Amino acid sequence: MSAGDPVIEALDAVLSLALERSGTVSHLFIRNVRQAIDTYLADSHDGMPAAPGAKQQSLTLWQERRAKEFLAANAGRCLSIGEVAAVCNLSQSHFIRAFRNATGDTPHRWLRRYRVDRAKRLLEGPLSIAEIALECGFSDQSHLTRVFAAVVGMPPGAWRRTRGLEHLRHR
Repeated sequence: MSAGDPVIEALDAVLSLALERSGTVSHLFIRNVRQAIDTYLADSHDGMPAAPGAKQQSLTLWQERRAKEFLAANAGRCLSIGEVAAVCNLSQSHFIRAFRNATGDTPHRWLRRYRVDRAKRLLEGPLSIAEIALECGFSDQSHLTRVFAAVVGMPPGAWRRTRGLEHLRHR
């Protein structure tokens, strides 16, 4: 687990307190506390690995395909993990873990990379960077520029210039 994390320590304290008070704790209680820990780690630590001994679960091929299709089809709007998990018939915490095991990325990182790859393709055409930002689901040009530079290592305008595509830019 994550030593020093106050939420993990609190959940551990809950489990310890329950054991101290009753001497025994039901399997269901332990499983629910474990699920709370897993969910917290997935949500707040951007996909920290599960605890040692935890079974590595992955998406089935249809679930992975459906999740990626749903993310891509809805790339222009703000999605919740719950929406994507629902199309795969999974809980949010299980979906996050299984998606990461299947793809090597969290759903958020996968979607970010998808949007940047789409922006690269559009940068080869006549649209302005501001138009591309909106087309790819970014809130504005500066949002695209920040994310693009973080992923690619240079802003979209510089990326376009390095490929000799600035003449395609929309006036």
